[in-house]
Amino acid sequence: MKCLKEKIDRSGEFAHEVAMMRALKHQNIVLFMGVSEGPDGTLYVVQELVRGGSLRKVLSDATKTIDWETRLRWAQDITMALSFMHSKQALHRDLKAENVLLDNNRCKVADFGISRLAAGPQRPMGNGTLLGVIWSFSGLFDKL
Repeated sequence: MKCLKEKIDRSGEFAHEVAMMRALKHQNIVLFMGVSEGPDGTLYVVQELVRGGSLRKVLSDATKTIDWETRLRWAQDITMALSFMHSKQALHRDLKAENVLLDNNRCKVADFGISRLAAGPQRPMGNGTLLGVIWSFSGLFDKL
């Protein structure tokens, strides 16, 4: 469950983002289950429980060695999730190792959509496209 304490306009774009997350059902995307509102107006995003922690945590652990087969499978998991999202005209906009979770040694992409709304406006590029955080797979492959 993710808590959104920031004030969010619940009409328009928020409703669109919720509808988009509801439609994104894929084995490599954390399952969105719903939104709940607390008595104080705080929003809670309810998602499936993924027990393995973040990819960032695993990559930062110097005591672990990750074989190449596992690294390539993780890269494929992330790529499959993004490909599916793009086929549904959805962009992640905040892909980074903290937003990739491990479940039974498989990657699931998480934390998109509503988190962008809570974070406020993004920087527009020259052509009007919104620029979010860009993350590469370098952290996945540089740990020897």
